[in-house]
Amino acid sequence: MSELSKIEYLYSSSRIRAMENSLVDTDRIKHMAEAQSDQDAVKVLEECGYGEKITPDSVYKAIDQKRIKTFDEIEKMVPEKKYVTFFRYKYDCHNIKTLLKGNFVGDSVKGLLSEAGTISKEKIISGSESENYSDYPDSFREAVRNAEELLKRTRDPQLSDSIIDKNMYKQMAGVAESTENKFFIDYLRLISDLTNIKMAIRLKKMNQQPERIGEFFIETGTIPVNAFKQNITADSFGDLSDGDTQFSGLIAAGSKVLKNESNLSYLDLVSDNIVVDFLRETKNTGFGAELVVSYLAAFEMECIMIQKLMALRKKSDDPSDIIEKTGVPYA
Repeated sequence: MSELSKIEYLYSSSRIRAMENSLVDTDRIKHMAEAQSDQDAVKVLEECGYGEKITPDSVYKAIDQKRIKTFDEIEKMVPEKKYVTFFRYKYDCHNIKTLLKGNFVGDSVKGLLSEAGTISKEKIISGSESENYSDYPDSFREAVRNAEELLKRTRDPQLSDSIIDKNMYKQMAGVAESTENKFFIDYLRLISDLTNIKMAIRLKKMNQQPERIGEFFIETGTIPVNAFKQNITADSFGDLSDGDTQFSGLIAAGSKVLKNESNLSYLDLVSDNIVVDFLRETKNTGFGAELVVSYLAAFEMECIMIQKLMALRKKSDDPSDIIEKTGVPYA
């Protein structure tokens, strides 16, 4: 990014630095984990701008409303909306996958949809109900039709989801690369590689056949997709990273999972910590679009951590265990 372009982000960068003060930090995670009740735990979210009178049952809705508000707010302050569009794509894909599966099994899933995507909820529901996707953006239309046809033919939601996910990463890559911002592009490649590594471990645990495995991997990372199609074992798994120490923690965790020494949820924890370390590289950045990317990515991770923590509270009475399994926040 040119110096002129960085200066254009001076105002938004100062705003984002102020917004970071409301992120859920380590102390707030500790407070939520140690709270005497779930109601006391969610009071922390009120302090962080998630709304008022939040209850344990309304946490999901509060998170989605906060997400919509955050995306809208940042779109208004940045020179280029594409940085927010990148993160909105995830919710287009969530909505599409949810509706495809809901229609397939005959369930009403409208209450599970988010309005944080680029496609309005009304438009996405209308297209799904009529199976007419002409009002969908060109970048999604073909993928949705292909996923719908595949789901009807194979009755396998994992396969149909993989088509939508691949398209999502393709669109995200297009946005990131169009900015020519190295940090943004590196972030896209990092989450792509981490997604593929975790997918390889999960598929191996499910005893998927090598010829079918190739259907699931995305092609926007740095690790060649062909590397994941090999017969991966606990001992050979480290070869995937080709010596890249950035992935060493996740590779080690993956080997433990394949040896039945750890569980799959540990993978997400290790993966999230790798992303947090990457995002923290912007802590000493004065201004620029990098701060927009790191804030939005950190906020997205925060939303997931909150839901994870609240779920862990139902399974464990040990605050230390809850904190450890929730993960390390960016703030």
